[in-house]
Amino acid sequence: MKKLLIALLTFTVGVLTFNLLTTKQVSTPVTLTIEKKAVKTSESKIETTPTERIENPKLPEKIEYLKPFFDSFSANDYDGNQYQSYGGWFMADDFRGMKEVWTILLTRDDVNSEEKLLWSAMILTQHADGSPNDDDNFQSVWIKTENNRLSFRTNKIRGIEYKFDGAFFKNGKEFSNDEKALKGTLRKIAKGKEVAKFTADFAYHEPRCFH
Repeated sequence: MKKLLIALLTFTVGVLTFNLLTTKQVSTPVTLTIEKKAVKTSESKIETTPTERIENPKLPEKIEYLKPFFDSFSANDYDGNQYQSYGGWFMADDFRGMKEVWTILLTRDDVNSEEKLLWSAMILTQHADGSPNDDDNFQSVWIKTENNRLSFRTNKIRGIEYKFDGAFFKNGKEFSNDEKALKGTLRKIAKGKEVAKFTADFAYHEPRCFH
C-alpha cells in the first residue's frame, strides 16, 4: 500500500512539473534584420568607334544626249526670233586626185525662199597658186540631209561635177575648229565618167573670208 502511494505521488509531481515547465516556456520572437546594402554600380563606359560622317551622295550630272547633226536644228525656221541658219567648212587632209578642190561648204540659209531655210552644199575650188577660183564653185543641185547623213550632187561646169556621200560620226551641231566630224566619199565626174575618188574624215572649220 505504501509503495502504491509513493508511486502515485511521484506521478502527480511529474505531471505538475511538466505542466509548470510547459506553461512558463515563452517563445522568444526572432527578429530578422535585413541590411539593405547600397550596391554601387559603376557606370560602364562603352567605347564607341568614331564613324565618318556620311555626306549626301552626289548625284551624277545631267547628261545631255545630243541629237544627230541635222536633227539638232529646230524643225521651225525660227527659234525664238532667231534664224537656225548654219555655215561650216569641211576639209580633208588631202583631196586626193582633186587638187583644185579647197573645201566643202555646208550651209542652211534662205537660198531659194525668204520664209524657209534650206540646206545646200558647195565645192569651193582654187587655182594652182592657191588663190580662190570664184568662177568654178560647184553648187549642189540635189541634196539629202537625214539624221547624220549627208549626200549631194553638184551642178556641172565644163562637164565636171562632184558627188558626195557620208555621215557625221559625232552628234550635235557644234564642233571645235579643226575637229574631224564628217566621214564620207567624194567623187569627181568628168563627162559622165568617174575620174577621181577618195574617202576621208573631214574636219570642221568656221567659215571666213576665202580671199
